[in-house]
Amino acid sequence: MATTRKRRGRARRGTGSVGQRGEQFMAQIDLGTRPDGSWARRTRSFDTRDEAETWLLEVRQNAEELTASVADQSLATYLRWWIEEEAPKGKPGRAPLAESTVRGYRSNIEKHLIPALGSRKVGELTVAELDRFANSKLKEGLAPTTVNRFRETLRSALSTAVRQDRLLTTSPGTAAASASSRRPSTGSPTTSSPGSSRPRGTSASIR
Repeated sequence: MATTRKRRGRARRGTGSVGQRGEQFMAQIDLGTRPDGSWARRTRSFDTRDEAETWLLEVRQNAEELTASVADQSLATYLRWWIEEEAPKGKPGRAPLAESTVRGYRSNIEKHLIPALGSRKVGELTVAELDRFANSKLKEGLAPTTVNRFRETLRSALSTAVRQDRLLTTSPGTAAASASSRRPSTGSPTTSSPGSSRPRGTSASIR
């Protein structure tokens, strides 16, 4: 007598599933909609089922972070998500980043950006804060080119959120990172000019 294979029902949103393709195990999870209305789905392949299921558990625990607006997240939370999930992909239409570049970003994040600014909400960062951060690093004896790499790391991270419609270009944090990254560091601390009337945190957006 012929047997029929029971059809599996569609997994509920946020539960995820693991399937085998050849020698790889493919994990997939639907997370719902982003603030812009687009559907958020994550997929990744692993060598073992245990690795795939562990990843699904971690994603489920952070599901709200992956669909929520970035503005209300702490900078530490967002940067750690970005360096693991988005940075290695590189910019749209370009090749993935080299491992050495990702390592450099991770070092900038864990050793410098998070200790100094990690507790701040992304949407509340200001140009003045980033200037103070840069000046403090210069006072520590770091080279201006090194300090500018920290700024560029932050700008790159927040520009990803802008592309995903999880952060507005008018957000103070976005504008602050963009304005600060365009301001070259010098060997001495910078000060605001009395004649500068541009509002802090609301200047140009990331391009």
